[in-house]
Amino acid sequence: MLISTYASSVSAAVENKKWVEAHTSPYYDDGTYSGWLSEYVYSGTYIPPQSKMAYHTEPGESHTYYICDEATWGWKITWGWTTDKGQTWSYSDAEGYSGTLYRYLTTKDYEDHYPTGSCKPGEDFDQERKFTAYFSGVVTKPAVDTRVYRYHGYAYAVVSDPSGSHYAGGNSGGVNGEFTWKMEKTSDTGDSQIRLINNAWITGNHYATRNPQYAIQSSGVVSQTSSQPINMVVTKPNDLKGKNITFTFSYEYTNYYKDIYTCTNYNNKGCIAWEFSYRTPDWSKVQTAIRTQTLKVDHKYGEMVSVAGDTSQSLVVGRTAKLNGTTISTDVFEETFKIDSSDTTLQSQNWIPINEEIKYSSDLNNKLYVRDGEKWYFPDDIDDNLKAKYENKTGFDYSDYAIKLRVGKQTNTLHLLSLLPGKR
Repeated sequence: MLISTYASSVSAAVENKKWVEAHTSPYYDDGTYSGWLSEYVYSGTYIPPQSKMAYHTEPGESHTYYICDEATWGWKITWGWTTDKGQTWSYSDAEGYSGTLYRYLTTKDYEDHYPTGSCKPGEDFDQERKFTAYFSGVVTKPAVDTRVYRYHGYAYAVVSDPSGSHYAGGNSGGVNGEFTWKMEKTSDTGDSQIRLINNAWITGNHYATRNPQYAIQSSGVVSQTSSQPINMVVTKPNDLKGKNITFTFSYEYTNYYKDIYTCTNYNNKGCIAWEFSYRTPDWSKVQTAIRTQTLKVDHKYGEMVSVAGDTSQSLVVGRTAKLNGTTISTDVFEETFKIDSSDTTLQSQNWIPINEEIKYSSDLNNKLYVRDGEKWYFPDDIDDNLKAKYENKTGFDYSDYAIKLRVGKQTNTLHLLSLLPGKR
């Protein structure tokens, strides 16, 4: 099979899609286009959690109250109070940081002396203390997330299989070559034969061709078919004599190709993406080109042919049909015999030489072969005293007299030699 090369575009992928933006759900379906979308930040920002080291200083005081015990005339504690916040401090600030600080230091700033000595009943004493508490720790600010999420991406529509047939250009067929029969002879001892040739070849402009078929048919003699050119011989020329030979060449062709695609992506509704796979001839659009020609076999093999005087005789030795694209032209092959004789007149009773030339030409460039056997010269008249000696006993009735000849030399001109007694 022959595949021609055409420059044509091929879509590597076939799909039908559209871009969807700011959809509020991850799946999109408008009845035609559908598909899963990707989440993205539509608006807002995100500030991740932050932390820092914070410190706090808290002044404090405490009071312890004493009264003089009437029984012992000594000092005793009655009650007291303090502003001490303990070991932790709950921290927050205007920047949004908050957390718990831990007390790591306390300094005594002031303290009244403890009352000593005797006292009088009814006396009291306020012992005051002042101090500073120091706190530290890691505080954090929570993340700030004002992001609004939406969904975007491609939504796909179901796509029908794009595989299909396309016209590549071309014509209705073209054939070159020849259909021929011709006589041939390979030696002077061998018999003639007929060679049959069907050597057509395709010249049509097509995307692809296949199944060339060669045939040569002649009823009762030849029935030859082949997928290759035919070059054969018929060894008995007279088997074909007077018959017709039909030569035929045919082949199938297509001017269309088919691009085949494969589905590469599906969704729940069907195929949404096709990718080019390969290109192939579309034989569903096959056509057949046929060339046929009938040639008559009208040779004269085995017949007696007469050439007399300064005349010529042409014999058919072949016929041919030349195939050229969409046309067929026929021609005939001939071979021609011509006698180049000059008038030979008796001037005396002496013998004179005979030197006859038979010129031969062939459209097939065949050689001239002379078979063994007698060659004769038939004069119109000879001397009376020789008529009995050269009486024609050959079976040919060209003359009453026959003189035997011999071949002098032979190319494509045959020289026949003898001596002529008497006048001609």
